[in-house]
Amino acid sequence: MMLSYCNSAIQTSSTIGKGGKGAVSAACLIGQDKIGGLKNIKIAGVKVGLASRLNIDSLQVWARYELDGNNIFAKTIGSKQGQSIVKGWNEVQSLPVAMSDKPFYVGYTIYQKGACYAISAVKPQHEQGLMVNLDGTWADSSKVSDAVLSIGAIITADNMPTFDLGIDSISMPERIQVGSAEPLTLQVTNHGSRIISGFDVWTNENGCEAVSYPVNQSILPGERKEVVVDYITPRGEKERNVSLKVKLCNLKEGADVNEDNNSDSTSYDVTKYKFVKVPLLEEFTTENCSNCPSAAEAIHEALASNNYINEIAVVCHHSGFYEDQFTQQCDRDMLWLYGTEAVYAPAIMWDRTCFTYPSTPVMDAPREKGEYISIFDYMKSLTTEVAIVPEAVYDPDTRMLHVTVTGGRDHVFGGDDIRLTVYLVENEIHSSTQNNGGSDYIQRHVIRAYNSTWGEPINWDSNDNYYYECDLTVPDNCVKSNMQIIAVVSNYDPSDATNCQVENAAILNDIDWSGATSVTGVSVERPSAPSAIYDVTGRKVGETSMEMSSLKRGIYIIGGKKVVIGK
Repeated sequence: MMLSYCNSAIQTSSTIGKGGKGAVSAACLIGQDKIGGLKNIKIAGVKVGLASRLNIDSLQVWARYELDGNNIFAKTIGSKQGQSIVKGWNEVQSLPVAMSDKPFYVGYTIYQKGACYAISAVKPQHEQGLMVNLDGTWADSSKVSDAVLSIGAIITADNMPTFDLGIDSISMPERIQVGSAEPLTLQVTNHGSRIISGFDVWTNENGCEAVSYPVNQSILPGERKEVVVDYITPRGEKERNVSLKVKLCNLKEGADVNEDNNSDSTSYDVTKYKFVKVPLLEEFTTENCSNCPSAAEAIHEALASNNYINEIAVVCHHSGFYEDQFTQQCDRDMLWLYGTEAVYAPAIMWDRTCFTYPSTPVMDAPREKGEYISIFDYMKSLTTEVAIVPEAVYDPDTRMLHVTVTGGRDHVFGGDDIRLTVYLVENEIHSSTQNNGGSDYIQRHVIRAYNSTWGEPINWDSNDNYYYECDLTVPDNCVKSNMQIIAVVSNYDPSDATNCQVENAAILNDIDWSGATSVTGVSVERPSAPSAIYDVTGRKVGETSMEMSSLKRGIYIIGGKKVVIGK
């Protein structure tokens, strides 16, 4: 069973930690109220919740009777130990170690190679439930933070309850499409002393009838298992922030003696359409920055893996640590997103969303390829409610690139100010002036032109589609074959840097540099050409001259309009 006060809750971001290299520790006192009548306790592991993974080299979990006393139980994990550290829950187990039946501290020490704010603390507060050591001295932060550490001790003991099945956590996609089955994932633990071979997962959305899902899965005493059911929302229309309650019930072997840990809840949006998401990575870098090459190389190596280069949109802002010959005005304006934090480089943003600091979407740039790949995988698992399909045609007479962007959205999608930004970026630029970059450094994702720092407002038509066009001047010294268009749909709030999140992005590599299509002002004339057909990733799949029956079931963008093909 697990002894914990956090109810398996965890933060997605934290302000508890410190900058720089070193060690940070946190602990929670497991009191007599949790130990109760348990006898012959043995600790077999620790479950640790982390709000971030960035800059953590290794993690040691431990149990002690005194905060600065000897370890009763200890185990270290990290890349050298063969167990990855993740943002979220980390479960560390080893051979059981006998303990006395008295209160003890369960905690961990983070060994970090840079700024790290990973300590997750959640309500409700518990005395000595959030002991923190940032500089060699322990302090009880539970009352100040009104919180308790996201941690638990995994134990075995005598006098354990016979049947006690509990929910550790639940997760599901942020958006569930009407009529589609989506995975509802539960982490459950058998806290009892007997095997459980089956039970029901009961679900209830506010205002709807409860639905029960039978689960025929055996869980041994003390075992933690993942349970997945295919959940279908009973709602037939779009609705934001739907509350879902989940409960474990009807154990096959007998009554559950502890119903306090049987239920949990979450919320999500019910959507009509879902589009494939292309995340946006924005890097702050300059040629004056000696640390930037290591971060840029890690990004490049990560993008080269698993086709990420065509699935992750990247732009570089040459600001944050002085400026250089690549700096644009939009790069200077973007420094506002640093919020109250100091301006520095290398730094990054993921969809301009706050991951590490609650006051800014800007964060330290990792220096390891694996750090980026893990975040790539997470960002790619998300979906979006807006589609982006860019096209671009060059006019050699004016040196203007005419860009059109079409797309659609799920009904009632949007914020107070949804905007579209169009970047023209260049890759493979050779430079000999990058600090610590060598005599032939390669700059990538450099912004050469753009429509507006914060984008232009999107005008939606009555069918929730949009059409946008602009002209970008292509500099003379650019290599056209190394250029691409990055189109971005984002929210904009000039009063709040944390409310400018990117909703989706698109990458256009096949720019038409031939100038075959005539360009007059901002109008592109293609009187005889059939309309292109794009899927929701922005990939061209055909033209309207083809047989529509050959298209698979799904959502397409045709002539700037959203079309649903059903079979």
